[in-house]
Amino acid sequence: MLFLTYIQGDDVQSWVMKQVLWLRNEINAGGVQPTNEWLWRETLRMFGHAFLDTMNEARARSELSKLKMTGGDVDGFIAKFECLARDANYTLDEPTVLDKFIKGLPTKLAEGCLNQDNPETWQEWADSARKCQGVYLRWRQILGQTTQPGQGHSQGQKSQKGDNFN
Repeated sequence: MLFLTYIQGDDVQSWVMKQVLWLRNEINAGGVQPTNEWLWRETLRMFGHAFLDTMNEARARSELSKLKMTGGDVDGFIAKFECLARDANYTLDEPTVLDKFIKGLPTKLAEGCLNQDNPETWQEWADSARKCQGVYLRWRQILGQTTQPGQGHSQGQKSQKGDNFN
């Protein structure tokens, strides 16, 4: 495991020495071949356990609770939500996770999803949000409203009740 010689610094030296000793023991006393992939996988697992951001899960849960779709970017919202949910070790189809997703959508978009598709699973919600946002953007195009959602309407255009998901 030549790569261990490249890991340097006061904060990691103790871990590196323990890994070198562990590897020697596995090879010499344990009879494991130095080319065995298990040694590499175990070393990576132990490295991750020792040095990965231990606050990542808590940070992801906090960000997920605050996440809101902005600027009409439904795909960006869905991608960010899915990434944070996985970092938080949530299962996307859990009712509490779906509730966070629904609350992160603009109210009218969430209502549109329920009225049009009545989604129940994560995939159904994501697909419905994309579809309803697409319909909304198409409707704005038909009406000649070219501004981005949340930025108001084009000159001379008045909002019609129910046409704005933001």
